[in-house]
Amino acid sequence: MQSLRFSSIYTSTRTIYIPNAAIVPYIYWALFAINIIFFETFGILAIKARFAKRAEIELVFWRIHWMGIILEQLVLMSMLLYYGRMLVHLARECVMLSAAEDEKSKYENFANKVPKM
Repeated sequence: MQSLRFSSIYTSTRTIYIPNAAIVPYIYWALFAINIIFFETFGILAIKARFAKRAEIELVFWRIHWMGIILEQLVLMSMLLYYGRMLVHLARECVMLSAAEDEKSKYENFANKVPKM
């Protein structure tokens, strides 16, 4: 696992995990497989149990189905919150740097216009 350290952004030298390009497809396919298993497989098994008139098995499959959905949503929301907060913070840092560069260029333009003595 590769991570980057943003010591200039976070003063507590917190290590932030940023997946590299090779790991992103693995994360995507893992979430896709979990999605297929919990959404499709257990839903289909619950429907088959309903047609077979086995209420206790149907109830178990529906519970597993909904617990999987909740688990997947919690994972997705935690990822969105983690990387979303980091994105907002990095965007603010970028704007501050951009504004500083803009102020620097304004100062340099002003300094060039002022006659030297």
